[in-house]
Amino acid sequence: MSKIQKIIMVAMAVHLLFFSASCAPTTKLTRVWKDDTYKGGFLRSIMVVGASKDALRGKMLEDAFVKQFERSGLRATASGAQVSSNKALDIDTIRAEAQRLKMEAIFVTHFISVKDKSVFIHPSIPPPPGENSFASYYRSAQYSGRVEEKTDVRMKSNLYGTSTEKLIWSGSSETIDAKTVDELVESLAKVVIKNLRQDKLIQ
Repeated sequence: MSKIQKIIMVAMAVHLLFFSASCAPTTKLTRVWKDDTYKGGFLRSIMVVGASKDALRGKMLEDAFVKQFERSGLRATASGAQVSSNKALDIDTIRAEAQRLKMEAIFVTHFISVKDKSVFIHPSIPPPPGENSFASYYRSAQYSGRVEEKTDVRMKSNLYGTSTEKLIWSGSSETIDAKTVDELVESLAKVVIKNLRQDKLIQ
């Protein structure tokens, strides 16, 4: 294999590695609030409510979140799973089912907005370090990256104590480039669960 072929293969490998990593959705919490007066200890069970006018979308949110909460060791259930098809999923029903199942908290999540967003993609080949001279900056400018359109999903999630119905925790989130609801929730749930652990709400 010639030297130039080796260089091309390395460049392609770096590009593919970067491209694969950039495909994974990324989530960040843009706002977090916790009730500092909460003294209830670690939560062990949560009912998930996907608040949506679209029943199917709400169910998909609930099922995906339940799966992620269960993976973290919590007992979790979807509110829709507890209601028969001929029974309305209203607040009284959710409240009654959460109490009947002895769920310690109710996690309500819903979409705020879904829109396209221009995102700067960093170059696959790292630019030379430093921009203190014309030569170094000129070389780095040749690898200035690109802009891509990605899906920007904003959500809000609130956690309430079942017995008091008082807000315990609230988080607003932004997720970039999730292709499916499962991808979206997996990315969001990891961030939410990490934060709930940091705030000593779950183990």
